[in-house]
Amino acid sequence: MSLQYDEDNSLLARMQREIRNPTKKTVLILVVVILLAISPFAAGWVTSTQDGFEETFAESDLTVDNAGVADLTDEEVVPWLVSQGETMFNATGPLEWKIGNFFYGVCSEDGISELANVSLRDGVSGACRSLGDIQGRYARDCFLAATCEVKQSAKDELTAVFDSLWATHAEAGYVRP
Repeated sequence: MSLQYDEDNSLLARMQREIRNPTKKTVLILVVVILLAISPFAAGWVTSTQDGFEETFAESDLTVDNAGVADLTDEEVVPWLVSQGETMFNATGPLEWKIGNFFYGVCSEDGISELANVSLRDGVSGACRSLGDIQGRYARDCFLAATCEVKQSAKDELTAVFDSLWATHAEAGYVRP
């Protein structure tokens, strides 16, 4: 009794055997072919993914939060700061409390240095620091929208900053709107 095995070596039979039980060489060749096939599209995928990430994270980028208001005139800076503070004063949710970033934009060193009047520059600088400090100290009181309640002490501090800003505005020779 002898075992005899006739192997079919036709192209179709060899391909079927290779598909059922591929060698490492076959898998490597298949991976290389697939990578070569998709490589022209990879640059577009990377670019579109990067653009999507930039759009998503630009919304929360602190450096550009108030960058759009850098073109305010000297006369418009104080009313803008007061309006940001009034939004914080009347906040009913975390987004209203964190309405502005008082370290960038108009409140940045570059923004403050562009103000022509020295007393206005000093007053705005102090007000920006105070507003940023108030925003940070009382942030936990307005962390959740359901429990956002601005304390009376925060409102009193905000009112003091507003009064100081309007006094600085008048001292610089501008009329209160």
